[in-house]
Amino acid sequence: MVTCGLVLTGRSCLLQGHLGLRLARNLLPFVTPPPIEPDFTLNISHHPLRGLPRADMHVEEVAAGLRFARPRGILDAAADFRNFEVVLPREQRRPFDGRPWLMLALWGHLAHHEGAFLHGALCLLKGKLVLLLGQQQRGKSTLARLIGRHGGRIVTDEYPFTARGPEGLSVYGSPWPGFAHATAGGPPAVICFLKHGRRNEFAALNTNETIRRLIQTTRFFSWSPRSMPLTMEVLGDLAACAPVYEYAFVPDATAVTALETLL
Repeated sequence: MVTCGLVLTGRSCLLQGHLGLRLARNLLPFVTPPPIEPDFTLNISHHPLRGLPRADMHVEEVAAGLRFARPRGILDAAADFRNFEVVLPREQRRPFDGRPWLMLALWGHLAHHEGAFLHGALCLLKGKLVLLLGQQQRGKSTLARLIGRHGGRIVTDEYPFTARGPEGLSVYGSPWPGFAHATAGGPPAVICFLKHGRRNEFAALNTNETIRRLIQTTRFFSWSPRSMPLTMEVLGDLAACAPVYEYAFVPDATAVTALETLL
């Protein structure tokens, strides 16, 4: 599991203070418990800020790495993408829910350290991890909910990620959105690219077709071109680590029963 050390600095950054920074519950599995060394560190502080963009996000190169400025704060990413500094406006009083700051840090760290941020769903079914991928409106959230209702559970229904460990690539759930069990992770038992169909059908995909589809469902860290070949290497390994299918399914309980036959 990729771990993050959240470090709160500044007089107003008390975890439970009425003026302080409160972590959303679903972020807690991503906070490094001692004595584990975190893979990356996110330092958060409150200061008066001026000149922030009024909308969207502004990205620029700075001496130490990259700076991401948004209407509600700034994130500085070190060149090695292991240390991140977040500055929030002093007047901001809403709980820290990790977006976009921890999301950007995790995304950038993975892109530079043998991982990839995906667009899809990750579920546990019969004790095994099933990675469901596809572009919008292909049924990822629909099938994930069906799995959750019929004997499985949802790890995430939007942003799974893959990271390399001692035993090869593993897949995990991030806490945005649709979070359920972010601590669940391991090698995928099967990868399915989804589409709606008139009946439940599987078609095995070869490595080249799998990589082509993975490219379409991967969130490349485009602000850092040097990360692109690293991400492509990860996608090549992901394509070879489990059986891969195109899955045309009907949105009812039979879709889960059919998926169980692959496990």
